[in-house]
Amino acid sequence: MNPSFKLTWIIAVLIFPIWGAPLYLIFAKSKQSYRIGKRFKSYRLMMRNAMSSEGDSIHEIESEDPEIARQMKYIKKTAYAPVYKNTSAKYFSSGEEYFNAVVRELTRAEKFIFMEYHAIEDKESWHRIQKVLMERVQAGVEVRVFYDDMGSIFFIDRDFSEKMEKLGIKCRVFNPVAPAFNMFLNNRDHRKITVIDGKIAYTGGYNLANEYFNVTHPYGIWKDTGIRLEAVSYTHLRAHETLSDL
Repeated sequence: MNPSFKLTWIIAVLIFPIWGAPLYLIFAKSKQSYRIGKRFKSYRLMMRNAMSSEGDSIHEIESEDPEIARQMKYIKKTAYAPVYKNTSAKYFSSGEEYFNAVVRELTRAEKFIFMEYHAIEDKESWHRIQKVLMERVQAGVEVRVFYDDMGSIFFIDRDFSEKMEKLGIKCRVFNPVAPAFNMFLNNRDHRKITVIDGKIAYTGGYNLANEYFNVTHPYGIWKDTGIRLEAVSYTHLRAHETLSDL
């Protein structure tokens, strides 16, 4: 068992021995938890095999900053994410700037668009993105959308994924909320990622909901951060193509 979960259960059993032990036997050792853990292990292995170590630059960082190199090794070991060089980064200080940049980039997609978000709100901001996604689908671009059920539960209708499928947008829901209580219910997808053609990525703290881009203000002015990543070689290729067109 994950050490953090193990410690939590030990504390619960020690403080509440009458209730802690039965709850442990019911939930911590359930067949469902075992099956889910087994599936996750296979997914992690698939992800590790899919992540190329080519261009891994940790050894170059070690001589310059051993502390950063240790963090890189930790991320690679636990998240199966190698560290790469030759990538440009652009920081966005406002949601409005970030959102407009994402929409512009989506219109340029040529091969595929992958979007994974904790929350999607079926309102103005998403409608603007959806319009672009529909245009890209008609142009032959593969579009996939993945969202967390709990994160979006108050923002969209239950048939949202079906509506996207009818539009040609492949849509899946992470860990749909079920009426029965189980320990996996709190396992949520908090990622906010858009990947375009495998060369450009947007990530940060923004979900695809109006409040994040200050279209509405349920909690006042929203301040968050975002970042755009692009392979430098791809940037050079795009620049070369632009010059050729001119």
